[in-house]
Parts: sequence; C-alpha cells; structure tokens
Amino acid sequence: MAEKKSVSNVDSDGTDLRPKLKNFFIFNPKLGNKEGEEHKKILYYYPEDENMDTKVKTVGLTTAIIAFSGSFNPDESCEAIVSKKKKQVFFQAEPDLWISMTVLVPHASVIIEGEQVTEYFDDTVNKMALQGILKLAYRTFLLFHGFFEDIIDLVGQSSLVQQLSDFYSTYVPSINFKDLSIFTVYEGIQFLPLNTAVFMKAHQFVNKLESQNKYLKRVVIMHHNQLVWSGLEREDMQVFYNYLTTSLIPQHGEVDSSMKQSLVKLPLISAPPPSDNSKGVYLLGPNTGELDALKCKLAHIVVDGEMKRCQLAVYNTMNISLCLFFQTDVTSKVIKKLESTYAELRSIAQQIQDFKNKSKAT
Repeated sequence: MAEKKSVSNVDSDGTDLRPKLKNFFIFNPKLGNKEGEEHKKILYYYPEDENMDTKVKTVGLTTAIIAFSGSFNPDESCEAIVSKKKKQVFFQAEPDLWISMTVLVPHASVIIEGEQVTEYFDDTVNKMALQGILKLAYRTFLLFHGFFEDIIDLVGQSSLVQQLSDFYSTYVPSINFKDLSIFTVYEGIQFLPLNTAVFMKAHQFVNKLESQNKYLKRVVIMHHNQLVWSGLEREDMQVFYNYLTTSLIPQHGEVDSSMKQSLVKLPLISAPPPSDNSKGVYLLGPNTGELDALKCKLAHIVVDGEMKRCQLAVYNTMNISLCLFFQTDVTSKVIKKLESTYAELRSIAQQIQDFKNKSKAT
C-alpha cells in the first residue's frame, strides 16, 4: 500500500485546509472596450494594491469567459470555472454588472510511494457556497446602499466606485472561509424557541406597533443573537441577521462564538452602552435627551414585492433588540410615540428570560 504522509503546509493543528481568497472584483463588461481604456471595466478590485496590469488582465479574461459561455447558452450565464488549483465563481448582480471571486484550493505536500507530491483538497471548496458568498456580499451592499444601477443614475458611476470601495474594503477581508459550506452561507439564522403564550404576546406587540404608526413597515425582534420575530423577507432577514449578530448587537451583549466564526463581520457602528440595561438604549436612532446624537441608518428592504428605502432604528433593552423599519424620517415625535410601548417590550423581554431559565432548569 502506498505510504501517504503530510510533510509541509501544516501547523500545530495539522494540515491547513482553509481556502484562500485570491481576488474579488466588480466590473461592467460593456465598459472600457477601447484600447488603453480596459481599466474602466473595473468598479472595485480586491486586493486593492494589486498592480493595474494584473487587474486588467484578470477582468479581461473573466469578461471573455462570460462572453464565450454566453454564445452557447444566452439564457444561462456562466457561474464557475474550476481547476485543480483554484475555483472562480461569477454572479450577475444586475444587468451588465458582475461580481467575481477566485479562491485558491488548499494543498499540502505528501509522500506517496517514496515521492513528494502536492495534493489538492478540492472537497474543502464548495462551489455553491462560493456562489452564496457572492450573493450575500451583493445583498449586504444592497441592504444599506441600494442597487448599483440606482446609484449610477442618481449620483454617477464615480460615486458608486467610491461607495463600493468604502464598503468592500472592510467587508471582503472579513469573509471567513473556515468551515465553508452551503449551510454556513444560507442557514445562519438561529431562532429562539418559545411557548405559545410568549410568542403570541410578541406577535400582538408587533401588531400594536404597526397599527399605531402607518409609516412603520417592518419589525424584527431579537433576543441576544436569536430571532424572536421577523416581518422581513427571508433573504433580507439573512443579510440583516448577519449585520445584527456580527456588528450591532455585540456592542451591547455577547454573541455566540460559533456565529462569529461563520458569518461575515461588518463595520461596527459606535453606540454608547447604557449604565442600566433595563433603561434601554438606541443602537441606531436617537439617544434619550439627545435626539440627534445617533442617526437612523438607511436600509433597502422588500415591502409588498418592491424594494423600498427605509430608515432603520434599533432599540435595545434587557437583551432584547427591537428593529424598526420606517418609510419616513424618524422624528422625535415618532420616537416619543413609540417609547410609550417600551414598558410592554421590557415585559416581553422578562417573559422570554423566564422561559429560557425554566427551559434550562428542566
């Protein structure tokens, strides 16, 4: 039997089987078609310090692959190119606007029948999971900035290029390729199991909020890193959950370490912690007595089948986070009207904690 023993590319835990990101870029294949203007295709490229010749060649080759594959089947775009050493995936985010990413397949030197050879661990890089990462990267940008095309139409392509750089220069390096699987990308939401009485009280609370404010379009309730209630569409909730559990809520409470490992970390939003958790604090939105201290965040979500621009406010009390999506500017009048319901929210938070304590005891 052939002897097979790893002799390099190992650490104290054994062979490093983590895929490595080679590049990530956003481009428009219809641009830069004149000689010397090829760089105009590129809207964003990571690593940003890559030399321009390499960027142009990579994007040019990708453009050619997409065009070539499209000539055989115009109705289906090319999704991936796979070789022994790397996998490149493509995603057409919007008409003429593409996102692509290349990942290096992990490898190790092994001894087989007395010879040292390089073995590639292809099964550690799931093509569908890579596609999921591209789609999540796009939808996360979409949530907070809107469609690429809309930005170009409203403020121009140069503004889009700047927004892409500002966002993805932080986002892309934080993509975690450890334990890469389709479940990590798509099934990251943890739901909080509740008894009927507590769930119905949360449901009634949401109905009350929405009936009192016609501009309140959607509500999400979290307890720590677990979802209690969501009025968002599934894909919007997956993106929003990632944002909450890796960026916003960790400033106010602990997030399960497994969730930190599996999700993409986004830039933190500075928010002062309250001195007394029972009093509550706005993680996004106004602070009590300082109505302009923290602004709401712009969010784009699906409402009744259409993408809508909303103002997002997040209020946290007793480890429960109330996320409110308004289709209007959030004024002090709106906030004061909401605050009359926060005693009921704290009651729900207490019931949830009592239920969890009881469940642990049994």
